[in-house]
Amino acid sequence: MRTFKPLPAALVAAVVAAFASAAQADITIGISVPLTGPASGLGIPMGNYIKLWPTSIAGEKLKVIVLDDATDPTKGVNNAKKFITEDQADIIMGSAATPVAIAMSDVVAESGTPHFMFSPAVLPAGKDAWAFRLPQGN
Repeated sequence: MRTFKPLPAALVAAVVAAFASAAQADITIGISVPLTGPASGLGIPMGNYIKLWPTSIAGEKLKVIVLDDATDPTKGVNNAKKFITEDQADIIMGSAATPVAIAMSDVVAESGTPHFMFSPAVLPAGKDAWAFRLPQGN
């Protein structure tokens, strides 16, 4: 069984590198995953492999903030609002639970922040300009 997910890691690295070359500042990634609740079977492994991410990329400090959405759309929205307003995240990732990812997408889209969803969430046309799907796979 392979535990390393190269495609999402490579995609994140590419986006982070693009931000790093343009901004030359710390890069903040806000991640909302279900560490508790019904979808925690997806969120706990994600939380574990996120802990393996580097602390810097291309010489730029990488600040990763992981919050539990408990598979609750309201908590996911609150996490997204916190990432945008308090943490000023450059990228928002999550959730692994489709209902939570869809609920988060409205808030994230309004801010113009790239949103990497760990689920196959389908968004209405016009609300998916900043959304990218990275669903789980074997």
